[in-house]
Amino acid sequence: MMTPEADGFEFFDALGDRTRRKIVELLFAGEKHVNELTAHVYASRPSVSYHLRILKEADIITPRKKSTKTFYAVNPEVIEKMCQSYMAKYCKAKKN
Repeated sequence: MMTPEADGFEFFDALGDRTRRKIVELLFAGEKHVNELTAHVYASRPSVSYHLRILKEADIITPRKKSTKTFYAVNPEVIEKMCQSYMAKYCKAKKN
């Protein structure tokens, strides 16, 4: 699980890929199934599943099972905490 106290590398590495940023952008609009995401990012289903796994490991998204399908949503708390943590570090560094 990614926490703001961690160095943040996993979090920012996960967002360093254009496809993963697009997936997160789509999920900010609401929960989606992998097939819905595949249609919007113009990638194969295995490729989108790979990117979802990386985002999930960084706690940027959360899965929800419904019957045999898995739906994904953004984890806004983690994104907010990581942004606040890095802004605090940046602002502190600028003052020194």
